[in-house]
Amino acid sequence: AGRAFRVPTFTERFYSDPANLARAEVGPETAWAAEGGLDLYFGAAWVVDATIFGRSDRDVIDWLRPSTADRWQTYNIREVATRGAELGVRRTFGGGAFIQGQFTGLTLDAGAVDQLSKYVLDYAPRSFTAAASIPLPARFLVAPRLEYRRRSRSAGTADYVLLDARIGRQLGPVDLFVEGTNLFDAEYQEVAGVPMPGASITVSLALRAR
Repeated sequence: AGRAFRVPTFTERFYSDPANLARAEVGPETAWAAEGGLDLYFGAAWVVDATIFGRSDRDVIDWLRPSTADRWQTYNIREVATRGAELGVRRTFGGGAFIQGQFTGLTLDAGAVDQLSKYVLDYAPRSFTAAASIPLPARFLVAPRLEYRRRSRSAGTADYVLLDARIGRQLGPVDLFVEGTNLFDAEYQEVAGVPMPGASITVSLALRAR
């Protein structure tokens, strides 16, 4: 359990452009948060973990506007209660291989306001992640990661699936990696109005110290 606060940023107090007008009067946010969890080990191979968490925020800063024709302005307007749970399962094998899955679900009660909201209602009520690390012959290693996320915001709900994968091989004292991110080339936004990168491939080398 813990107590936290967040001071407003420069943008939230002083920024101005044709679509946004920050207010210097906004003050800090405060919050209480708590979580508790349990790990269950079944032999040497299986681990199941469960966690519940909650957070209560006061004076939350949000950008609001009465209609789409008005500029966004900042206010300490919200009391936000967040509750959620995580459930994970992991299975390990010989040679460092593993598979794992994790589900996260949360609910958010931000109360009602009579204006449009930019930030507070932007959250992911459901997400699922599956990952693995699989050794292959000739000292290759492949590590895929698949994530499904359902995101809710004031403009509506969006679902997207992300696939990342890494293939590596040991070459003496050097590790060679080829890594792909967002291989489905999904179009999504973690923050409203900020598109995330599409599919990409990177190649890297790592020298292992002896």
